[in-house]
Amino acid sequence: MHIFLWKHYGGLGNRLLTFSNLLALAHNHGWVVHHLSLGLCQRYFLHFENRAWATWPPINGSSLNNRIADSRASYRLACRILKSRRALSALRRLGRIYERDDSDEVTLESFYSEPFPWNGSWVVWTAWNLHFSSLRDQHRDHVREALRPVESIVSWVDHMVQRARADEIRVGIHVRRGDYAQWLGGRYYYDHGRYRRLMETIETALRPRPVHFFVASNEALPSNLTHGLRASVLGGSEAEDLYALAACDLIAGPPSTYTEWAAFYSGTGRIVVDDPSDEGISRSVLGITSQAQHRPGS
Repeated sequence: MHIFLWKHYGGLGNRLLTFSNLLALAHNHGWVVHHLSLGLCQRYFLHFENRAWATWPPINGSSLNNRIADSRASYRLACRILKSRRALSALRRLGRIYERDDSDEVTLESFYSEPFPWNGSWVVWTAWNLHFSSLRDQHRDHVREALRPVESIVSWVDHMVQRARADEIRVGIHVRRGDYAQWLGGRYYYDHGRYRRLMETIETALRPRPVHFFVASNEALPSNLTHGLRASVLGGSEAEDLYALAACDLIAGPPSTYTEWAAFYSGTGRIVVDDPSDEGISRSVLGITSQAQHRPGS
């Protein structure tokens, strides 16, 4: 079966989590996934950067059907069709679209209990809030290979992480502000002092091992944020910063699909700070840091 993922939603983290969950489900059933909504982000990934659209497993061979399926004309035609309300209505009548409200969490249990065209040759998929964690963990290597970054990103990340000494624990800090001022009423919009407190708490918890912080942010940062700490502000593209976080021994920040993806990709421990008070930060850090202490420096 061919799955056509068609959903314009959120940033890179959201898109990767949806895609990775669907890739795991597809691998489990032997399906092919065509991601029509990856957009400019497609250039970040080794297997997709020069293709008409992101398809996994890749369409190979020189047959006429494969060349047509992987052509830019086919991609443009598919996008035009799926932008049509009339076409989407027809897909619903035919039972050829799998869609859910954005607020609905789609788990494996809910997916298998709902109608799906199991005997069809293709379906358009617009559900994005996917939670197939166990299946995604099971097929981690397959998903990681599909979403391996291009060599230029790998080289940039390698160059950045070499700023840390071999004996230092690399800790990625995600300073997420910007759009978080409005999201959920600013619930996770922390001031820079909270992020500084987070780094100090982590540094204390990891003693006597030395720490090198790699800080990613979607806005300019004050110089005093990392003053007196061993730290590097990343400042690359959204994909470069994302995979640099994944190269760390520990990742910390507010709830975000960005760090969730980085932690999944690398299997790295992740500290999710959902309470910015001193007590909340201490609770978040407690326990997870012990895992990083025992990871060998690299």
